[in-house]
Amino acid sequence: EVFFKTEPHKGWTGGLGVLKEFRRKGIATALKIKAMEVLLKKGITELRTDNEENNPMYKINLALGFQPVP
Repeated sequence: EVFFKTEPHKGWTGGLGVLKEFRRKGIATALKIKAMEVLLKKGITELRTDNEENNPMYKINLALGFQPVP
């Protein structure tokens, strides 16, 4: 998602889920990377996401370079 009207340089990745039987196969990471690539090609310079610390996606986001913000 891109917020063109208010902050055109910011993008958001969120709402990603993988069915339980397909987890732990790298699908979520691949989808997240693809979303990031698409947003960066659109000129986005700041990407944001949202996860709780106990959510497995949190570790993926850290590995992809996202920084925790209070």
